[in-house]
Amino acid sequence: MNIATMTGEREIVVNAQAASVFAALTEPEQLLQWWGDDAVYRVTHMDHDLCLGGSVRFSGRFADGREFSATGIYRVIDPPRVLEHTRLYALGVPIEEETVIRYELEEQDGRTRVRVVHSGFQSEQARSTHEDGWVRVLGWLSDYFGKASNAKADAASDRSDFIDSRSILERKR
Repeated sequence: MNIATMTGEREIVVNAQAASVFAALTEPEQLLQWWGDDAVYRVTHMDHDLCLGGSVRFSGRFADGREFSATGIYRVIDPPRVLEHTRLYALGVPIEEETVIRYELEEQDGRTRVRVVHSGFQSEQARSTHEDGWVRVLGWLSDYFGKASNAKADAASDRSDFIDSRSILERKR
C-alpha cells in the first residue's frame, strides 16, 4: 500500500551561533520567551526529557483563548546541528496524524541557517497551514536573537532573512 505524505520546509538565517539556537529550541526557559505572539498564539509550557526516545510536551493558548497541546518523542539529537522529534496534537489543532519535525542548523561566520522540515501530513491544507506557521515561528526565533527589522513574519516575502520556502510531496512505501 502506498501512502502519500506531504512535507513542508522553511529556512532562515539567524544572527546567532548554532549552539545558541539549539539551546533556544531545547531549553524551556528560553523557548517560552520567544515562541509565540499574544496576537496569534503563545507556547506557555514545555517540558521534556532531552534524550533519544525521550518525550517532549508543549501547550499554549491561541489569541482567542482556546488552548492547544502536543506531545512527541525525540528521534535525533545531535547538538548543535540536528534536532528531530515527532509531534502529535492532543488538543486544539484539528490534525490527527503524527508528524515529524526536523531542525537542521548550519553555522557560518557566527550566523546560523535554520532549516525546518515538517513531514507526515495527510492533507495539503494541514501541510500548507503548518508551513505558513513556520514562517511566523522562525521569524520569532530570529527576533529573539536581536533582528533589528520590524518586518512581519506572516509571509516569507515580507522577510528578507528567509532564504527558502518550498513544498515537497514525498512518497512513502
